[in-house]
Amino acid sequence: MALRKSSNLGLIGLIFLLVLIVGCKSTSNATNDSLDEKCDGVKVQLLDLTGLDGCGWVFKLEDDTKVQPLNLKDFDIELKANAEYTIGYLEMPEIASICMVGKVVKLECIHKD
Repeated sequence: MALRKSSNLGLIGLIFLLVLIVGCKSTSNATNDSLDEKCDGVKVQLLDLTGLDGCGWVFKLEDDTKVQPLNLKDFDIELKANAEYTIGYLEMPEIASICMVGKVVKLECIHKD
């Protein structure tokens, strides 16, 4: 009887470990493919608005509107104020921002021009 309980606990532990390993995969879509020159998006200028409450890096589009990226840290790219980039993004209208300088967006790709 004690042996049976021990094997059941071992089986439960093994199942738990497998679920944990399979369930803990990265959810970031920022791969090296999203950093290459094939980023088919819009040209923007990166602005550093960290001096304003609730703001950080913001992109200024060619028509002077601004967008606030949610997931900029997901991309392994050098950020430089006033530099030119090309980005692909999705608008996230359900998300509000404290900064309030533009629409909140989720970046799909980014490339430094």
